[in-house]
Amino acid sequence: MSRAPVEAVLVALPGGPVDAGLVAAVEDLTRSGTVRILDLLLVTRAADGSVSAVEVDELDDRFDAIDGEYGGLVSDRDVEIAAEALEPDSTVAVLIWENVWAGRFVEALSAAGGRVVLHERIPAAEVDAAFAALTEE
Repeated sequence: MSRAPVEAVLVALPGGPVDAGLVAAVEDLTRSGTVRILDLLLVTRAADGSVSAVEVDELDDRFDAIDGEYGGLVSDRDVEIAAEALEPDSTVAVLIWENVWAGRFVEALSAAGGRVVLHERIPAAEVDAAFAALTEE
């Protein structure tokens, strides 16, 4: 089975509830078919240093519209690693998503006998700096 690329995305958030705009953005990505959520959980370090992890399907109804398969791809060790980087009174959202938008390309590449030899994300700041340098010349 050819699967579109799957990515793990960790998003650090300051204390308090998860911003409604962020929830809506993830909902838009799933509703449009851009990505398919394979796992999503929130890891929180309370002000007292205690750590908790909650799967999205156990959260309040603000998250109900985020469609996905919450299959436990994030391990207990992954939660520990995410928690180590957290400051007190903060949260990290751990998302595992499939880039559905790339599915057709993956199928065509496989049918052609091809394979991906490098896939790397380039930080937006680096791209902006490169374009800025081009306009300065």
